Amino acid sequence: MSGAWKALAAIGMVAQITSNTCEARAAEQTIVLFNKCLSYAIEHNHVTKSGNTLEYLCGDRIAEQLFNHLVRSGFGKTNIADELSGSYVHVDIGSDRSGCSHRIEDADGTAASDFSCMISVKGPGN
Repeated sequence: MSGAWKALAAIGMVAQITSNTCEARAAEQTIVLFNKCLSYAIEHNHVTKSGNTLEYLCGDRIAEQLFNHLVRSGFGKTNIADELSGSYVHVDIGSDRSGCSHRIEDADGTAASDFSCMISVKGPGN
């Protein structure tokens, strides 16, 4: 293998290692933020039970961090929705009701910036 090909192969290996490291960091950050959300919900009694499903609601600051991380990392499906209470950007994160929202406009058209996240955990029988 010539020197140029060896250099190109080395650059490729470094790029792959960097990519894998970034993906691992993004996954680790997701777990850390999910844990913060769950801890906040438990500490502030923001846990509801619906059948065999527990729903954990994050506080605004943690929800903003989780929302922004999910959008940046491309984790989840993002969509924009106009609802009665205003316009929202939603990030769905897997299960039926798990996701984060960023309210960007009130119903009257006034700019807004509220965040919320809910993590649903289904128990046996669901």
